[in-house]
Amino acid sequence: MSGINWANAETGTALSFSIMQGDVYQNRPSNLVYYSAIFQQTLGKWHYVLQHDRGTQDHAANSQTAVWYSVVQYLTYQFDDVWGLGIRNEWFRDQNGFRYGNGATSYYDMTVGLNWKPNPWLVVRPEARYDWNQGQMATYDDGRRFDQIVLGVDAVVQF
Repeated sequence: MSGINWANAETGTALSFSIMQGDVYQNRPSNLVYYSAIFQQTLGKWHYVLQHDRGTQDHAANSQTAVWYSVVQYLTYQFDDVWGLGIRNEWFRDQNGFRYGNGATSYYDMTVGLNWKPNPWLVVRPEARYDWNQGQMATYDDGRRFDQIVLGVDAVVQF
């Protein structure tokens, strides 16, 4: 596992790349390679992130090499030290159907949410998300739907 980061404080630009590689099973060879490339740009109260991930695993899907990849974009606006608004868009391609077992499928989601930081160590993030897929099989609601709406909330505690 290794990675490299670069940031320019004057322009608000940052780049990072990380890669992980290794055998994932004890009793048979199955090499996994996964990388992530991230571009970030801050412009005042706006922050944009573009992330690309790609993974391959040998001897995974019917003894073939499985491939999956994604492109994710984040855009946030920070109103003040306490409140922020974020949107996220993701495309995930399970090229061989190995990751989720639903055949070759593209998954998509659009998310909008708030970031509430009541104190320096806690962020509460309510969100609404719309998921859909373009594949041969419905993947949501026990295989009855090709899309879904999810309402959720999480909290991040920093220590």
